[in-house]
Amino acid sequence: MTWFELYYCADTMAPILVRHTDDAGIFHMGVLSDNLFNFEGGGVARLSGAQPRQIPGDRGRIPLEALEEVLDNIRPGNEHQPRTRLVTVENTHNLAGGAILPLAYLERVKALAEAKNLIVHLDGARIFHASVATGTALARYGDVADSISCCLSKGLSAPAGSLLLGPNETIVEARRARKVLGGAMRQTGILAAAGRVALTRMIDRLVEDHHRARSLAEGLASLGYIEIDPREIDGETLKVLRQLGFNRISLGVQDFDPKVQQAVNRIQPEAQTMGAINGARDLGYKSISVDLIYGLPFQSVASFNTTLDRIIELSPDRLSVFNYAHLPEMFKPQRRINEEDLPSPQEKLEILHQAINKLTTAGYVYIGMDHFAKPDDELAVAQREGKLYRNFQGYSTHAECDLIAMGITAIGKVGNSFSQNVKTLEQYYEAIDSGHLPVYRGLALSDDDLLRQKVISELICHFELHFASIEKSFGIEFSKYFATELEEFKTMQNDGLLSVDSEQIIVNPNGRLLIRNICMVFDKYLRQTTKQSFSKVI
Repeated sequence: MTWFELYYCADTMAPILVRHTDDAGIFHMGVLSDNLFNFEGGGVARLSGAQPRQIPGDRGRIPLEALEEVLDNIRPGNEHQPRTRLVTVENTHNLAGGAILPLAYLERVKALAEAKNLIVHLDGARIFHASVATGTALARYGDVADSISCCLSKGLSAPAGSLLLGPNETIVEARRARKVLGGAMRQTGILAAAGRVALTRMIDRLVEDHHRARSLAEGLASLGYIEIDPREIDGETLKVLRQLGFNRISLGVQDFDPKVQQAVNRIQPEAQTMGAINGARDLGYKSISVDLIYGLPFQSVASFNTTLDRIIELSPDRLSVFNYAHLPEMFKPQRRINEEDLPSPQEKLEILHQAINKLTTAGYVYIGMDHFAKPDDELAVAQREGKLYRNFQGYSTHAECDLIAMGITAIGKVGNSFSQNVKTLEQYYEAIDSGHLPVYRGLALSDDDLLRQKVISELICHFELHFASIEKSFGIEFSKYFATELEEFKTMQNDGLLSVDSEQIIVNPNGRLLIRNICMVFDKYLRQTTKQSFSKVI
């Protein structure tokens, strides 16, 4: 059978165009496609009068016996039930991490549908990816569906547009439906030209994209760590990430108090966080890290204590309790926050002190700089063994690794240099397209920078600094080189924050709370700063 194609502007229209090729009237559409069900604004029901039904499955594939049971319960003559006329299948499956449905499976779905006189529509927004990845000829997908929709922008570089493929009678009726829906664009030449390039030049290049994506995924998975958003993640995605090799996750909580969440416009019910953590544990993730923030609007010692109690019950392997940095002049969203609602510096200090006491009592080790870990966690072990390292992103067990910056504003460290990427997407892509790194500023570390970096790292990771090791590594006399800094430490000594003698600096328990302040004494750039454009310590 010869098939024809119809260009249309958005994937929302695909099932609607197919539906309008059938006779009028409300009918039931047995939906396997998550994409049509979840991401098209309810367009299927609203615009076509169809009542979708989603059948649960695993990675985009429902058990065939479950589909058969659903289809067996169709009663065309029962006036109390909607008429079922269409089954849609998604390949590749978006919410299942791009899972590909095997051709044999699709053949069986088509056979079950035909036995009930049902139409099968293949939601193939990414069908070219499935074809290239499996080596399946595109024509073969026409054998397992009565119509296919495909997108020209999913990896094919077209700015917009999709195609509906099917027999002539299907396309003729779909063209009329497209006109009714306002999708018949007379000035479509430019978009059609882009679509032509997508189809004639870009499909073969998907092999390159797949190779790069796999290389990136394998590289990231080798690190084993990924940060997730409990508001966006689901069990299926957690499962895919675990299969890729990730075994450690980090998730932001900030605070469980609904009033605080409302004030910072981050609504994240406790159940969502619990679901993500429990789901990760069930899948065998070996480490779970949670981020909290103190100093947010309406927080108090009492309210944050409640959040801490709930977090301790969830028993994450690591915890970060970050200080909220209120910089409305730099971050526009913060301008919605009323400064009068923020806790005072004194109360913030009390919140932090309470967090340290409560978490250490619960068995966590205070790593420093707002970080906590269970005694058997890699961070705690590395600190005990004197191997802990800290870079600008936080504590790490991997010392002196290069950090590659990807994306706007990202900061990278390669060798003894730092660099930051440009701030806008336009600048970023312009640099990439012209074959340049999207870097707009950088800093090559001097010998003095490296020396101070080592001194600060020792204090911030281990709360002690032995002068002899620094003198041996850098060929200096510590007391002379850092005479100004040692003089400034006398005030902190009098306050009981640290102890200094001729051989070492030891940070006392009270000083660990303010380790950032102690390390700032060694920051020569901070001395040169005339205007504070960074976050306050407390």
